[in-house]
This record gives sequence, C-alpha cells and structure tokens, in this order.
Amino acid sequence: MYVEIAGAGCVMMNALGLAVAVEGASRSDLPAALAAWETRERPLADQTQSSAADLAATRALAQGMPWDSDCFQAVRHIPTGTEA
Repeated sequence: MYVEIAGAGCVMMNALGLAVAVEGASRSDLPAALAAWETRERPLADQTQSSAADLAATRALAQGMPWDSDCFQAVRHIPTGTEA
C-alpha cells in the first residue's frame, strides 16, 4: 500500500510542478523550463521511488514503518507552485 500512496503522491506533486514550470513558457523556452523542472523535482521523486521499492522488496512494512529522516523527506517537501 505504501508503494501506491508514494507513487500517487509523487505523480500529483510532479504534475503540479510541471504545470508551474511550463506555465507562460513560450515554445522556444519550453526545453529550458522542462530541464529546470527535471533538476528541481527529480531528486525527491527518485528518493521516494527508491524507498518505496525497498519497502516493497524487503516487506519491511510488516515489521512497522521505519520512521527515519528519509521517510519524512517527501512529507516535509513543499510542492512547487504551492508557496504563497
């Protein structure tokens, strides 16, 4: 279940970040906007996917959630486009 929740959360945050990145970009600016989005969002998505895959492969959730700093990285993240 954690894998699905982590995946759904990543998809929503990445979609919002992508929309913000390309909002107002001209056709010629689009490659740079996409590169900036990739640079900004990829590390968190990779870390979340890796953690979810490890939990699924080891079945570690059967022993309880490992509440460590890596676990909370995505929780503490403020999605791009939501800052006031």
